[in-house]
Amino acid sequence: MKRLIDFLTPEEVRGKPVPASLLFKTFRDDSRQVQEQDLFLVIPSLSAASNEPYVLEAIQKGASIILIPQGMHLSFDLLSLIENRKIAVFEVLDSRLMASSLASRLFPSQPNIIAGITGTNGKTSVTSFTRQLWELLGEKSASIGTLGVQGKDLGKNELHNLSFSTPEPLVLYPLLEQLAHNGINHLAMEVSSHGLDMYRAEHVHFKVAAFTNLSHEHLDYHKTMEAYFQAKVRLFKEVLSLDGTAVVNTNTVFGQEIAKVCAQRGLRLVTLGREKSDIYVKNIVTEARGSRIAFQAFGKNYTIFLPLIGQFQVENVLTAFAISVSTGMPCEQAVKALEKLQGVNGRMELVGKTKTGASVIVDYAHKPLALETVLKSLRAHVQGQIIVIFGCGGNRDQAKRKMMGEIAKDYADSIIVTDDNPRFEDPQAIRKQILEGVPEAYEIASREEAIAFALHKAEAGDICLIAGKGHEEGQTIGAITYPFCDRDVAQKILMKMEGNNG
Repeated sequence: MKRLIDFLTPEEVRGKPVPASLLFKTFRDDSRQVQEQDLFLVIPSLSAASNEPYVLEAIQKGASIILIPQGMHLSFDLLSLIENRKIAVFEVLDSRLMASSLASRLFPSQPNIIAGITGTNGKTSVTSFTRQLWELLGEKSASIGTLGVQGKDLGKNELHNLSFSTPEPLVLYPLLEQLAHNGINHLAMEVSSHGLDMYRAEHVHFKVAAFTNLSHEHLDYHKTMEAYFQAKVRLFKEVLSLDGTAVVNTNTVFGQEIAKVCAQRGLRLVTLGREKSDIYVKNIVTEARGSRIAFQAFGKNYTIFLPLIGQFQVENVLTAFAISVSTGMPCEQAVKALEKLQGVNGRMELVGKTKTGASVIVDYAHKPLALETVLKSLRAHVQGQIIVIFGCGGNRDQAKRKMMGEIAKDYADSIIVTDDNPRFEDPQAIRKQILEGVPEAYEIASREEAIAFALHKAEAGDICLIAGKGHEEGQTIGAITYPFCDRDVAQKILMKMEGNNG
Protein backbone atom coordinates (compact mmCIF):
# COMPACT_ATOMS: atom_id res chain seq x y z
CA MET A 1 0.00 0.00 0.00
CA LYS A 2 1.11 3.55 -0.73
CA ARG A 3 0.48 6.75 1.23
CA LEU A 4 -1.34 9.38 -0.85
CA ILE A 5 0.55 12.13 0.96
CA ASP A 6 3.80 10.83 -0.60
CA PHE A 7 2.45 11.33 -4.12
CA LEU A 8 0.29 14.45 -3.96
CA THR A 9 0.85 17.93 -2.54
CA PRO A 10 -1.94 20.18 -1.18
CA GLU A 11 -1.34 22.51 -4.14
CA GLU A 12 -2.17 19.71 -6.57
CA VAL A 13 -5.48 18.93 -4.86
CA ARG A 14 -6.69 22.53 -4.74
CA GLY A 15 -5.17 23.30 -1.32
CA LYS A 16 -6.99 20.50 0.50
CA PRO A 17 -4.90 18.78 3.20
CA VAL A 18 -3.94 15.18 2.40
CA PRO A 19 -4.32 13.01 5.52
CA ALA A 20 -1.31 10.81 6.23
CA SER A 21 -3.68 7.90 6.88
CA LEU A 22 -5.00 7.76 3.30
CA LEU A 23 -3.64 4.69 1.53
CA PHE A 24 -4.11 3.26 -1.93
CA LYS A 25 -2.96 0.12 -3.73
CA THR A 26 -2.40 1.48 -7.23
CA PHE A 27 -3.58 4.21 -9.57
CA ARG A 28 -6.16 3.75 -12.35
CA ASP A 29 -7.67 6.09 -14.91
CA ASP A 30 -9.98 3.45 -16.44
CA SER A 31 -12.97 2.61 -14.24
CA ARG A 32 -13.19 -0.86 -15.84
CA GLN A 33 -9.80 -1.76 -14.32
CA VAL A 34 -10.42 -0.49 -10.78
CA GLN A 35 -9.99 -2.93 -7.89
CA GLU A 36 -10.35 -2.73 -4.10
CA GLN A 37 -8.48 0.20 -2.50
CA ASP A 38 -7.35 1.71 -5.80
CA LEU A 39 -7.01 5.41 -6.49
CA PHE A 40 -9.23 6.39 -9.43
CA LEU A 41 -8.48 9.50 -11.49
CA VAL A 42 -11.33 10.83 -13.63
CA ILE A 43 -10.11 11.96 -17.03
CA PRO A 44 -12.90 13.79 -18.90
CA SER A 45 -14.13 11.78 -21.86
CA LEU A 46 -13.87 13.42 -25.28
CA SER A 47 -17.17 11.83 -26.30
CA ALA A 48 -19.31 10.96 -23.27
CA ALA A 49 -21.84 13.54 -22.06
CA SER A 50 -21.15 12.77 -18.39
CA ASN A 51 -18.29 11.24 -16.41
CA GLU A 52 -20.50 10.26 -13.47
CA PRO A 53 -21.00 6.66 -14.71
CA TYR A 54 -17.22 6.13 -14.52
CA VAL A 55 -17.12 7.42 -10.95
CA LEU A 56 -20.03 5.17 -9.99
CA GLU A 57 -18.36 2.11 -11.54
CA ALA A 58 -15.08 2.88 -9.72
CA ILE A 59 -16.92 3.17 -6.40
CA GLN A 60 -18.78 -0.10 -6.98
CA LYS A 61 -15.46 -1.82 -7.71
CA GLY A 62 -13.93 -0.62 -4.45
CA ALA A 63 -11.98 2.57 -5.16
CA SER A 64 -10.92 4.22 -1.90
CA ILE A 65 -9.74 7.57 -3.32
CA ILE A 66 -11.13 9.50 -6.28
CA LEU A 67 -9.57 12.49 -8.01
CA ILE A 68 -11.96 14.56 -10.10
CA PRO A 69 -11.40 17.54 -12.44
CA GLN A 70 -11.99 20.94 -10.90
CA GLY A 71 -15.62 21.97 -11.26
CA MET A 72 -16.95 18.48 -12.08
CA HIS A 73 -20.59 18.19 -11.03
CA LEU A 74 -21.53 15.25 -8.81
CA SER A 75 -25.20 14.40 -8.35
CA PHE A 76 -26.80 14.26 -4.89
CA ASP A 77 -27.12 10.46 -5.11
CA LEU A 78 -23.46 10.06 -6.00
CA LEU A 79 -22.36 12.42 -3.22
CA SER A 80 -24.44 10.43 -0.76
CA LEU A 81 -22.84 7.17 -1.89
CA ILE A 82 -19.36 8.72 -1.55
CA GLU A 83 -20.19 9.90 1.99
CA ASN A 84 -21.69 6.57 3.04
CA ARG A 85 -18.66 4.62 1.88
CA LYS A 86 -16.23 7.18 3.34
CA ILE A 87 -14.43 7.64 0.01
CA ALA A 88 -11.89 10.46 -0.13
CA VAL A 89 -12.52 12.85 -3.03
CA PHE A 90 -10.10 15.55 -4.20
CA GLU A 91 -10.29 18.08 -7.02
CA VAL A 92 -7.33 18.51 -9.36
CA LEU A 93 -6.72 21.39 -11.74
CA ASP A 94 -5.97 19.21 -14.79
CA SER A 95 -6.66 15.47 -14.81
CA ARG A 96 -4.40 14.68 -17.75
CA LEU A 97 -1.46 16.51 -16.22
CA MET A 98 -2.15 14.72 -12.95
CA ALA A 99 -2.15 11.34 -14.74
CA SER A 100 1.35 12.02 -16.04
CA SER A 101 2.57 13.31 -12.67
CA LEU A 102 1.22 10.35 -10.71
CA ALA A 103 2.46 7.76 -13.18
CA SER A 104 5.95 9.26 -13.26
CA ARG A 105 6.12 9.26 -9.44
CA LEU A 106 4.91 5.67 -9.18
CA PHE A 107 7.35 4.55 -11.91
CA PRO A 108 10.31 6.96 -11.59
CA SER A 109 13.10 5.06 -13.40
CA GLN A 110 13.88 5.99 -17.02
CA PRO A 111 16.69 5.33 -19.52
CA ASN A 112 19.57 7.78 -19.08
CA ILE A 113 19.29 9.32 -22.53
CA ILE A 114 15.89 9.89 -24.13
CA ALA A 115 15.29 11.68 -27.44
CA GLY A 116 11.79 12.85 -28.35
CA ILE A 117 10.89 13.36 -32.01
CA THR A 118 7.87 15.37 -33.12
CA GLY A 119 6.53 16.57 -36.47
CA THR A 120 3.80 15.68 -38.96
CA ASN A 121 5.94 13.37 -41.08
CA GLY A 122 9.13 11.45 -40.42
CA LYS A 123 8.72 10.73 -36.69
CA THR A 124 8.70 6.96 -37.10
CA SER A 125 11.66 6.90 -39.50
CA VAL A 126 13.77 9.31 -37.42
CA THR A 127 12.99 7.33 -34.27
CA SER A 128 14.04 4.07 -35.92
CA PHE A 129 17.17 5.52 -37.54
CA THR A 130 18.24 7.07 -34.22
CA ARG A 131 17.88 3.75 -32.44
CA GLN A 132 19.79 1.97 -35.21
CA LEU A 133 22.67 4.47 -35.03
CA TRP A 134 22.97 4.06 -31.27
CA GLU A 135 22.93 0.27 -31.67
CA LEU A 136 25.58 0.39 -34.40
CA LEU A 137 27.75 2.45 -32.06
CA GLY A 138 27.40 -0.08 -29.25
CA GLU A 139 24.66 1.38 -27.04
CA LYS A 140 21.80 -0.69 -25.61
CA SER A 141 18.89 1.12 -27.22
CA ALA A 142 15.17 0.99 -27.90
CA SER A 143 12.51 3.00 -29.70
CA ILE A 144 8.86 3.70 -28.90
CA GLY A 145 6.25 4.82 -31.41
CA THR A 146 3.89 3.85 -34.18
CA LEU A 147 5.70 0.54 -34.73
CA GLY A 148 5.56 -0.33 -31.02
CA VAL A 149 8.65 -0.95 -28.90
CA GLN A 150 11.67 -2.03 -30.90
CA GLY A 151 15.32 -2.82 -30.28
CA LYS A 152 17.75 -5.65 -30.90
CA ASP A 153 18.46 -5.89 -27.15
CA LEU A 154 14.81 -6.60 -26.33
CA GLY A 155 13.68 -10.17 -25.75
CA LYS A 156 10.66 -11.40 -27.70
CA ASN A 157 8.52 -11.34 -24.58
CA GLU A 158 9.33 -7.68 -24.02
CA LEU A 159 8.03 -6.31 -27.31
CA HIS A 160 4.87 -4.24 -27.07
CA ASN A 161 2.22 -3.21 -29.54
CA LEU A 162 1.00 0.25 -28.57
CA SER A 163 -2.40 1.85 -29.05
CA PHE A 164 -0.87 5.29 -29.58
CA SER A 165 2.42 6.61 -31.01
CA THR A 166 2.94 8.34 -27.66
CA PRO A 167 1.45 5.96 -25.07
CA GLU A 168 -0.84 7.09 -22.28
CA PRO A 169 0.89 7.70 -18.90
CA LEU A 170 -0.12 4.40 -17.31
CA VAL A 171 1.46 2.60 -20.26
CA LEU A 172 4.40 4.93 -20.91
CA TYR A 173 5.97 5.34 -17.46
CA PRO A 174 5.86 1.65 -16.45
CA LEU A 175 7.38 0.92 -19.88
CA LEU A 176 10.18 3.44 -19.32
CA GLU A 177 10.91 1.84 -15.95
CA GLN A 178 10.93 -1.65 -17.47
CA LEU A 179 13.34 -0.55 -20.20
CA ALA A 180 15.65 1.09 -17.65
CA HIS A 181 15.64 -1.98 -15.42
CA ASN A 182 16.49 -4.13 -18.46
CA GLY A 183 19.63 -2.10 -19.13
CA ILE A 184 18.36 0.11 -21.98
CA ASN A 185 20.28 3.36 -21.63
CA HIS A 186 19.29 5.08 -24.92
CA LEU A 187 15.68 5.56 -26.02
CA ALA A 188 14.19 7.34 -29.03
CA MET A 189 10.46 7.97 -28.90
CA GLU A 190 7.80 9.60 -31.03
CA VAL A 191 6.03 12.54 -29.38
CA SER A 192 2.74 13.22 -31.13
CA SER A 193 0.69 16.41 -31.04
CA HIS A 194 -2.08 14.50 -29.24
CA GLY A 195 0.45 13.24 -26.71
CA LEU A 196 1.74 16.76 -26.10
CA ASP A 197 -1.74 18.28 -25.88
CA MET A 198 -2.77 15.60 -23.37
CA TYR A 199 0.47 15.88 -21.30
CA ARG A 200 1.31 12.19 -21.77
CA ALA A 201 5.08 12.76 -21.88
CA GLU A 202 5.18 15.75 -19.54
CA HIS A 203 7.58 14.08 -17.08
CA VAL A 204 9.80 12.21 -19.50
CA HIS A 205 13.42 13.29 -18.97
CA PHE A 206 14.27 14.25 -22.54
CA LYS A 207 17.92 15.01 -23.27
CA VAL A 208 17.10 15.88 -26.89
CA ALA A 209 13.96 17.06 -28.66
CA ALA A 210 13.78 17.03 -32.47
CA PHE A 211 11.38 18.66 -34.94
CA THR A 212 10.95 17.35 -38.49
CA ASN A 213 8.18 19.36 -40.20
CA LEU A 214 4.55 20.45 -39.95
CA SER A 215 1.75 20.17 -42.49
CA HIS A 216 -2.02 19.70 -42.73
CA GLU A 217 -3.08 16.88 -40.39
CA HIS A 218 -5.17 16.16 -37.28
CA LEU A 219 -7.37 19.24 -37.75
CA ASP A 220 -10.35 17.11 -36.73
CA TYR A 221 -8.78 17.31 -33.25
CA HIS A 222 -6.78 20.56 -33.20
CA LYS A 223 -9.26 22.52 -35.41
CA THR A 224 -6.64 25.00 -36.69
CA MET A 225 -3.04 24.80 -37.93
CA GLU A 226 -2.06 27.33 -35.25
CA ALA A 227 -3.42 25.10 -32.48
CA TYR A 228 -1.68 22.12 -34.07
CA PHE A 229 1.61 24.04 -34.16
CA GLN A 230 1.23 25.21 -30.56
CA ALA A 231 0.80 21.60 -29.45
CA LYS A 232 4.07 20.68 -31.19
CA VAL A 233 6.01 23.65 -29.88
CA ARG A 234 5.20 22.64 -26.27
CA LEU A 235 7.91 19.99 -26.53
CA PHE A 236 10.51 22.76 -26.89
CA LYS A 237 8.87 25.53 -24.89
CA GLU A 238 7.75 23.59 -21.82
CA VAL A 239 8.74 19.91 -21.77
CA LEU A 240 12.44 19.86 -22.76
CA SER A 241 14.58 20.89 -19.78
CA LEU A 242 16.92 23.88 -20.05
CA ASP A 243 19.99 21.64 -20.17
CA GLY A 244 18.57 19.75 -23.16
CA THR A 245 19.41 20.00 -26.86
CA ALA A 246 16.96 20.88 -29.63
CA VAL A 247 17.47 19.45 -33.12
CA VAL A 248 15.37 21.47 -35.56
CA ASN A 249 14.83 21.25 -39.31
CA THR A 250 14.60 24.91 -40.29
CA ASN A 251 13.56 24.37 -43.92
CA THR A 252 10.03 25.55 -43.08
CA VAL A 253 8.58 28.62 -41.36
CA PHE A 254 7.37 26.36 -38.55
CA GLY A 255 10.90 25.06 -37.98
CA GLN A 256 12.27 28.59 -37.97
CA GLU A 257 9.70 29.59 -35.35
CA ILE A 258 10.65 26.64 -33.15
CA ALA A 259 14.33 27.54 -33.52
CA LYS A 260 13.49 31.05 -32.23
CA VAL A 261 11.67 29.58 -29.23
CA CYS A 262 14.70 27.40 -28.46
CA ALA A 263 17.08 30.34 -28.77
CA GLN A 264 14.91 32.47 -26.47
CA ARG A 265 15.01 29.72 -23.83
CA GLY A 266 18.77 29.39 -24.17
CA LEU A 267 18.64 25.77 -25.28
CA ARG A 268 21.55 24.24 -27.14
CA LEU A 269 20.35 24.24 -30.75
CA VAL A 270 21.42 22.07 -33.70
CA THR A 271 19.88 23.11 -37.02
CA LEU A 272 19.35 21.21 -40.25
CA GLY A 273 18.34 22.76 -43.52
CA ARG A 274 19.85 25.25 -45.88
CA GLU A 275 23.44 26.41 -46.12
CA LYS A 276 24.76 27.92 -42.87
CA SER A 277 22.78 25.38 -40.86
CA ASP A 278 24.86 23.09 -38.63
CA ILE A 279 24.03 20.23 -41.00
CA TYR A 280 23.02 20.67 -44.63
CA VAL A 281 23.02 18.70 -47.88
CA LYS A 282 25.32 19.87 -50.66
CA ASN A 283 24.44 17.33 -53.35
CA ILE A 284 22.35 14.18 -53.90
CA VAL A 285 22.85 11.69 -56.72
CA THR A 286 20.02 9.16 -57.00
CA GLU A 287 20.95 5.57 -57.77
CA ALA A 288 18.88 2.40 -58.19
CA ARG A 289 19.19 1.24 -54.59
CA GLY A 290 19.65 4.53 -52.78
CA SER A 291 21.35 7.90 -52.93
CA ARG A 292 24.91 9.22 -52.79
CA ILE A 293 24.92 12.23 -50.52
CA ALA A 294 27.43 14.99 -50.01
CA PHE A 295 26.71 16.97 -46.85
CA GLN A 296 28.36 19.26 -44.37
CA ALA A 297 28.10 18.69 -40.64
CA PHE A 298 29.56 21.01 -38.03
CA GLY A 299 31.97 22.53 -40.55
CA LYS A 300 33.25 19.26 -42.09
CA ASN A 301 32.37 17.74 -45.47
CA TYR A 302 31.28 14.13 -45.89
CA THR A 303 30.11 11.87 -48.73
CA ILE A 304 28.20 8.65 -48.07
CA PHE A 305 26.00 6.16 -49.90
CA LEU A 306 22.61 5.90 -48.20
CA PRO A 307 21.00 2.51 -48.97
CA LEU A 308 17.43 3.82 -48.79
CA ILE A 309 14.89 4.62 -51.52
CA GLY A 310 13.56 8.18 -51.54
CA GLN A 311 15.45 11.45 -51.33
CA PHE A 312 13.18 12.64 -48.52
CA GLN A 313 14.80 9.96 -46.34
CA VAL A 314 17.95 12.09 -46.36
CA GLU A 315 16.36 14.65 -44.01
CA ASN A 316 15.14 11.87 -41.70
CA VAL A 317 18.58 10.24 -41.63
CA LEU A 318 20.42 13.50 -40.98
CA THR A 319 18.00 14.36 -38.18
CA ALA A 320 18.79 10.99 -36.58
CA PHE A 321 22.49 11.68 -37.13
CA ALA A 322 22.15 15.07 -35.38
CA ILE A 323 20.40 13.40 -32.43
CA SER A 324 23.08 10.72 -32.10
CA VAL A 325 25.90 13.29 -32.14
CA SER A 326 23.98 15.50 -29.68
CA THR A 327 23.84 12.57 -27.27
CA GLY A 328 27.59 12.05 -27.28
CA MET A 329 28.23 9.80 -30.27
CA PRO A 330 31.55 10.60 -32.04
CA CYS A 331 30.75 12.43 -35.29
CA GLU A 332 33.11 10.44 -37.53
CA GLN A 333 31.80 7.08 -36.26
CA ALA A 334 28.19 8.23 -36.64
CA VAL A 335 28.86 9.21 -40.28
CA LYS A 336 30.26 5.73 -41.05
CA ALA A 337 27.24 4.11 -39.38
CA LEU A 338 24.84 5.97 -41.71
CA GLU A 339 25.76 3.64 -44.57
CA LYS A 340 24.58 0.64 -42.54
CA LEU A 341 21.07 1.91 -41.83
CA GLN A 342 18.15 -0.32 -42.79
CA GLY A 343 14.76 0.80 -44.07
CA VAL A 344 11.83 1.08 -41.70
CA ASN A 345 8.95 -1.37 -41.89
CA GLY A 346 6.20 0.10 -44.10
CA ARG A 347 8.23 3.18 -45.02
CA MET A 348 9.32 3.19 -48.68
CA GLU A 349 9.60 -0.56 -48.35
CA LEU A 350 10.39 -2.45 -51.56
CA VAL A 351 8.24 -5.58 -51.27
CA GLY A 352 8.88 -7.14 -54.68
CA LYS A 353 8.78 -6.81 -58.45
CA THR A 354 6.20 -7.82 -61.02
CA LYS A 355 6.87 -10.26 -63.85
CA THR A 356 7.43 -7.28 -66.14
CA GLY A 357 10.00 -5.75 -63.79
CA ALA A 358 7.94 -3.00 -62.13
CA SER A 359 8.88 -2.24 -58.52
CA VAL A 360 6.23 -2.51 -55.78
CA ILE A 361 6.66 -0.20 -52.79
CA VAL A 362 4.60 0.08 -49.61
CA ASP A 363 4.57 3.36 -47.66
CA TYR A 364 2.60 4.73 -44.73
CA ALA A 365 1.96 8.10 -46.42
CA HIS A 366 -1.59 8.96 -45.34
CA LYS A 367 -1.27 12.75 -45.10
CA PRO A 368 -1.14 15.31 -47.93
CA LEU A 369 2.49 16.38 -47.49
CA ALA A 370 3.64 12.80 -46.92
CA LEU A 371 2.00 11.61 -50.14
CA GLU A 372 3.43 14.54 -52.09
CA THR A 373 6.91 13.99 -50.65
CA VAL A 374 6.91 10.27 -51.45
CA LEU A 375 5.62 10.74 -55.00
CA LYS A 376 8.13 13.51 -55.74
CA SER A 377 10.91 11.38 -54.35
CA LEU A 378 9.95 8.35 -56.45
CA ARG A 379 10.11 10.45 -59.61
CA ALA A 380 13.91 10.41 -59.33
CA HIS A 381 13.92 6.59 -59.26
CA VAL A 382 11.27 5.71 -61.86
CA GLN A 383 12.03 5.00 -65.50
CA GLY A 384 8.40 4.51 -66.53
CA GLN A 385 5.20 5.53 -64.78
CA ILE A 386 4.27 6.00 -61.13
CA ILE A 387 1.09 4.10 -60.25
CA VAL A 388 -0.35 4.96 -56.84
CA ILE A 389 -3.05 3.12 -54.87
CA PHE A 390 -4.46 4.96 -51.84
CA GLY A 391 -7.54 5.89 -49.83
CA CYS A 392 -8.32 7.93 -46.70
CA GLY A 393 -9.33 6.84 -43.22
CA GLY A 394 -12.85 7.33 -41.92
CA ASN A 395 -13.76 9.42 -38.85
CA ARG A 396 -10.69 11.56 -39.41
CA ASP A 397 -9.91 14.96 -40.93
CA GLN A 398 -12.10 15.19 -44.06
CA ALA A 399 -10.45 18.32 -45.48
CA LYS A 400 -7.37 16.36 -46.57
CA ARG A 401 -9.26 13.95 -48.87
CA LYS A 402 -9.71 16.21 -51.88
CA MET A 403 -6.21 17.61 -51.25
CA MET A 404 -4.69 14.13 -51.48
CA GLY A 405 -6.60 13.48 -54.71
CA GLU A 406 -5.14 16.68 -56.19
CA ILE A 407 -1.65 15.71 -55.06
CA ALA A 408 -1.96 12.28 -56.67
CA LYS A 409 -3.15 13.95 -59.87
CA ASP A 410 -0.14 16.30 -59.88
CA TYR A 411 2.60 13.80 -59.09
CA ALA A 412 1.48 10.32 -60.23
CA ASP A 413 0.77 9.01 -63.73
CA SER A 414 -1.97 6.53 -62.86
CA ILE A 415 -4.18 6.65 -59.75
CA ILE A 416 -6.39 4.02 -58.13
CA VAL A 417 -8.60 5.29 -55.31
CA THR A 418 -9.58 2.55 -52.88
CA ASP A 419 -10.58 2.03 -49.25
CA ASP A 420 -8.22 2.62 -46.34
CA ASN A 421 -9.74 2.20 -42.87
CA PRO A 422 -13.29 3.51 -43.39
CA ARG A 423 -14.21 2.86 -39.75
CA PHE A 424 -17.79 4.06 -39.21
CA GLU A 425 -18.02 6.25 -42.33
CA ASP A 426 -19.52 5.24 -45.67
CA PRO A 427 -16.50 4.09 -47.75
CA GLN A 428 -18.13 5.24 -50.98
CA ALA A 429 -18.57 8.75 -49.55
CA ILE A 430 -14.87 8.86 -48.60
CA ARG A 431 -13.80 7.79 -52.07
CA LYS A 432 -16.13 10.39 -53.59
CA GLN A 433 -14.41 13.15 -51.62
CA ILE A 434 -10.99 11.99 -52.82
CA LEU A 435 -12.24 11.78 -56.42
CA GLU A 436 -13.28 15.44 -56.29
CA GLY A 437 -9.55 16.15 -56.50
CA VAL A 438 -8.81 13.52 -59.16
CA PRO A 439 -11.98 12.65 -61.11
CA GLU A 440 -10.03 10.72 -63.77
CA ALA A 441 -8.75 8.13 -61.25
CA TYR A 442 -9.82 4.50 -61.21
CA GLU A 443 -12.16 3.69 -58.33
CA ILE A 444 -11.89 0.17 -56.88
CA ALA A 445 -13.45 -0.30 -53.45
CA SER A 446 -11.70 -3.54 -52.49
CA ARG A 447 -8.14 -2.72 -51.46
CA GLU A 448 -6.91 -6.17 -52.51
CA GLU A 449 -8.55 -5.85 -55.93
CA ALA A 450 -7.09 -2.37 -56.33
CA ILE A 451 -3.58 -3.65 -55.58
CA ALA A 452 -4.04 -6.56 -57.99
CA PHE A 453 -5.28 -4.20 -60.71
CA ALA A 454 -2.22 -1.95 -60.30
CA LEU A 455 0.27 -4.82 -60.29
CA HIS A 456 -1.20 -6.34 -63.45
CA LYS A 457 -1.26 -2.90 -65.09
CA ALA A 458 2.41 -2.11 -64.31
CA GLU A 459 5.07 -2.43 -66.98
CA ALA A 460 8.87 -2.49 -66.99
CA GLY A 461 10.36 0.56 -65.31
CA ASP A 462 7.13 1.47 -63.50
CA ILE A 463 6.78 1.88 -59.74
CA CYS A 464 3.59 0.80 -57.95
CA LEU A 465 3.19 2.75 -54.71
CA ILE A 466 0.70 1.28 -52.23
CA ALA A 467 0.19 4.20 -49.87
CA GLY A 468 -1.60 4.88 -46.61
CA LYS A 469 -1.33 1.83 -44.37
CA GLY A 470 2.35 0.94 -44.37
CA HIS A 471 3.13 -1.41 -41.48
CA GLU A 472 -0.51 -1.90 -40.45
CA GLU A 473 -1.78 -5.46 -40.29
CA GLY A 474 -5.50 -4.79 -40.22
CA GLN A 475 -8.26 -2.88 -42.02
CA THR A 476 -10.93 -1.35 -39.80
CA ILE A 477 -14.45 -1.43 -41.21
CA GLY A 478 -17.13 -0.44 -38.73
CA ALA A 479 -16.21 -1.81 -35.31
CA ILE A 480 -14.21 -4.75 -36.71
CA THR A 481 -10.55 -4.80 -37.71
CA TYR A 482 -10.01 -7.49 -40.34
CA PRO A 483 -6.54 -8.98 -41.01
CA PHE A 484 -4.97 -7.04 -43.89
CA CYS A 485 -1.34 -6.17 -44.64
CA ASP A 486 -0.43 -4.29 -47.84
CA ARG A 487 2.94 -6.03 -48.00
CA ASP A 488 1.52 -9.54 -47.57
CA VAL A 489 -1.32 -8.92 -50.03
CA ALA A 490 1.06 -7.54 -52.67
CA GLN A 491 3.47 -10.44 -52.27
CA LYS A 492 0.62 -12.97 -52.52
CA ILE A 493 -0.55 -11.35 -55.76
CA LEU A 494 3.00 -11.31 -57.13
CA MET A 495 3.34 -15.03 -56.44
CA LYS A 496 0.09 -15.73 -58.26
CA MET A 497 1.31 -13.72 -61.24
CA GLU A 498 4.24 -16.18 -61.52
CA GLY A 499 7.70 -15.34 -62.67
CA ASN A 500 8.14 -12.86 -59.82
CA ASN A 501 11.79 -11.87 -59.86
CA GLY A 502 11.77 -10.49 -56.33
